[in-house]
Amino acid sequence: MIEALTYRLGDHTTSDDASRYRKDADVSPHWQREPVRRLHQYLINMGFWSKDQDDRLLKELGAEIDAAADAYLATPAPDPSIVFDYTYENLPADLLAQKQAALAAWVRQE
Repeated sequence: MIEALTYRLGDHTTSDDASRYRKDADVSPHWQREPVRRLHQYLINMGFWSKDQDDRLLKELGAEIDAAADAYLATPAPDPSIVFDYTYENLPADLLAQKQAALAAWVRQE
């Protein structure tokens, strides 16, 4: 068994701003001990990985990410009614009005 402990360097979520309750001076020293960065440097120092391999990998991954983003952007938007159809067995009246408004807006876009 391996127990790995690390310091949370980022925010909890995209809506969190950790700078409200943590000082940058408290966080920045922990970047030196960040495990992925340390492993990367270890592999380079031991000769198991190189800058050329890094560059190739980043280029390949960048192309793969770009292709995935392009495929997503080319996908037609789903019918917005699915958000409402699978939430409640019987849709409350206020949400029914929202569903109808969403469908009307969606039809205008097409």
